[in-house]
Amino acid sequence: MKLLGGKKSKDNGRQRRTSDWQRPSSFSYHAQRAERADAAGGRQQPSLATKRSRLLSLQFWAKRSGLLIAVLVALVCAVSILSLSNSPRIVLLDAQNNRYAFHDASEYQAAAAQNLSSSIWNKNKITVNTGSASAQMQKQFPELAEVSITLPLVGHRPIYYLRANAPAFVLQTVNGTFVLDVGGKALITKAAAPAATVAKLPVIADQTGLHAEVGKQVMSSRETTFIRIVIDTLAARAVTVSSLSLPANAAQELDVRIAGKPYLVKFNMHDTTTARQQVGTYLATASNLAGQNITPAQYIDVRVLGRSYYL
Repeated sequence: MKLLGGKKSKDNGRQRRTSDWQRPSSFSYHAQRAERADAAGGRQQPSLATKRSRLLSLQFWAKRSGLLIAVLVALVCAVSILSLSNSPRIVLLDAQNNRYAFHDASEYQAAAAQNLSSSIWNKNKITVNTGSASAQMQKQFPELAEVSITLPLVGHRPIYYLRANAPAFVLQTVNGTFVLDVGGKALITKAAAPAATVAKLPVIADQTGLHAEVGKQVMSSRETTFIRIVIDTLAARAVTVSSLSLPANAAQELDVRIAGKPYLVKFNMHDTTTARQQVGTYLATASNLAGQNITPAQYIDVRVLGRSYYL
């Protein structure tokens, strides 16, 4: 009996332990699955903070993009404003219909355009070297006394203002005939100068063997000034000069032939301040000799101040 009772007791204990375990309900399984699904879905859907961060990031780059576009537009505008054309505009400043400009405006423009195109630095208003461009024009065209270049504020074509030297003399040398300005520089050959301009200029025959070259100094400004004073002073007394010459082996001497007279007048060009005095001495001597019915056959020499000699 005890043995049976003991077995019964064991069986009851096993049953109680078995009865303690319960199968998970269907609701619990589905709930856990739904939670896992929600957790998985949460990883796919961004949170509010993430959305806000992304929105702020888009706004940030949108602002940056707008600023970048504005900078690029400003740069394009600046490049456009500062760029220079290699087709300049030419303005001739000479009076009396530019009669001293020996070339057409188109020739000056072509030369200026070529000079501008010769350097990449001349493509914009900041790096362009207007001084060098002016010097190149004056070197190429010695008749230009002044070349002034103006850069437009808004436009792209530089403006060249050209002022030409007034021609003063025609000089005949052993290697050609040249047109000189008042400073004694050879501006152009006689053949290349307008015939109407050359016809009005005094002609000086150089007998010293001088070789002239366009663009170079041929005579000193002191000499040309002296000759101009002599011509003008004689003209004021109605005395016409028929020829001028610089004799060989006679430094600073100017020989002037008077129209209708068989002789020449010898002047000393050493000092321009004495030019009018020497002319006065000649006029007084010529008047005195005419009163005595004396006509010099070769010359009247007034190179010594206050005195005159004739032959």
